[in-house]
Amino acid sequence: MKDALLLSLGHGSSAVLINDGKIINGYQNERISKIKGDSQFPINAIEEIRYFDDIPNDIDIMISHWEPFGQLEKLSNKHYNSQYIEKEFSKSDIYSMSPRFTHHDAHAYSALAYNPDPSDHHIIVADGFGNFGEVLSIYQMVSGIPKLIFRSHGYMGSIGLLYQYATDFVGMKMNQDEWKLNAKASNIPSEDIHRCNKLGKEIYDNIICKQQLSCLESYDDPIYSLGALSFVHREIHDFLSNHFTPYDLEQIAYTLQVAIEKIIDNWIRYFKIKNVTLVGGCFMNVQLNGHILNHLVGDICIMPLSGDCGAPLGIYKNLNPEFYIPDNLCWGKRRVEKRVNIDRIIYTSNIAREILNYLSMDYIVNVVRDKSEFGERAYCNTSTLALPVLENSKYINKLNNRDTDMPMCPVVTINQYKELFKDTDRVIRSGKHMIIALEYIALDEYMLGISHKSHEGILTGRPQVVSKNHYMNPILEKLGPLINTSFNNHGNPICQDMGDVVRTHNAMLDRDSEMRLVTLIEEIK
Repeated sequence: MKDALLLSLGHGSSAVLINDGKIINGYQNERISKIKGDSQFPINAIEEIRYFDDIPNDIDIMISHWEPFGQLEKLSNKHYNSQYIEKEFSKSDIYSMSPRFTHHDAHAYSALAYNPDPSDHHIIVADGFGNFGEVLSIYQMVSGIPKLIFRSHGYMGSIGLLYQYATDFVGMKMNQDEWKLNAKASNIPSEDIHRCNKLGKEIYDNIICKQQLSCLESYDDPIYSLGALSFVHREIHDFLSNHFTPYDLEQIAYTLQVAIEKIIDNWIRYFKIKNVTLVGGCFMNVQLNGHILNHLVGDICIMPLSGDCGAPLGIYKNLNPEFYIPDNLCWGKRRVEKRVNIDRIIYTSNIAREILNYLSMDYIVNVVRDKSEFGERAYCNTSTLALPVLENSKYINKLNNRDTDMPMCPVVTINQYKELFKDTDRVIRSGKHMIIALEYIALDEYMLGISHKSHEGILTGRPQVVSKNHYMNPILEKLGPLINTSFNNHGNPICQDMGDVVRTHNAMLDRDSEMRLVTLIEEIK
């Protein structure tokens, strides 16, 4: 298989290096630039890879992007620095988007690289928008190839833009706080449910109508230019302002969730989909994924890198059919840096022993290990861990200056996963990646810190299942399921280097009135 440098442009820009079909290094640009959701061309990420690994100037470069007509040269220098590419990789061939292989096609092939057996699956791609105004694409597997059977064009039919501009309406940051808004849905006052159900149905009717009628007759149609986004932005704001104030977070979040669940349900029914693989930014919504599973006949698989940072992997998969994405998404190498002498930062060569020791004393434990995670989740390499009591969940949110509504993920063994959650046999690989909310079979009151309660009183959790050879497995066998959340302060990327670690640790330490915080750093041999 070919060596390649994979780049994702725009929101959450990133770089990944592949050598002989194996991922050897990769970062989202935000981890290096320290700008949350960084959309700049990922020079920082590329240069960090080059600090560790040689990148020849004739390496194949595969670039995923969202330019409406699929043309790299139309992107601004902020998003695509052609001068840098020409200078540093002058002999490289560049593979990117075209009418024959679009942004959604890249997403679909990335899902194909993740699902070990997609032969009887449909693939649904949903995000803000791709090239040529695409907002929803559905594929059916035919002889191992995703065959496009439906594609909706036009920004007014985008559920990703609906969420993005609603987030802006309530005064939160677009492309960053959608998850924060989504978490509010379960707190809707009971007296508002009927009205919000009706409004959700109204949004559903409008978007389904747009999706059904959309047909891209000409790639030169100006409605698919970026200038059309301001019209969609205004339309969504006008609708919301007619029914809500920006302070009605719970009602808006609930209404949006009703609408998008109905939209995806509609297409699953229409195409009689039994088994489904989901990919695209809209499926970072873990409650949506859980809803789909509960209304699906067969199995579900969600690509864990559903956002744009995963799309270039689909370009590589299309050109290298034997490529598959590993379970381990900890790809980013860390620099070996000088020790710091700071209160309650502890270096250790046996991090599992120290984690067990401090958790047994009910400490809140930050963990920093060899490689950093790629994507949106923390997989116990750059995590905050704690016993799963509700008080610990609330306390971690306080330490991180986060919204108290944000639920914590349970990290569990394979046996604990099967004992705690419903329908685990129908979730293909995705239970390992905190990408789907599963309903608990039963949950001890002691473990409410790893649960999220819906407005109906149903308890769910989005698990990270570890393998038997994972360093956390013996800890979990002794202590049971644990809280796992990312090690970062609110509004900042997950920690990457010692500067991040020190700043975050000290900020948490300032809020640690109970004196039970510790940060453990695994010594790199």
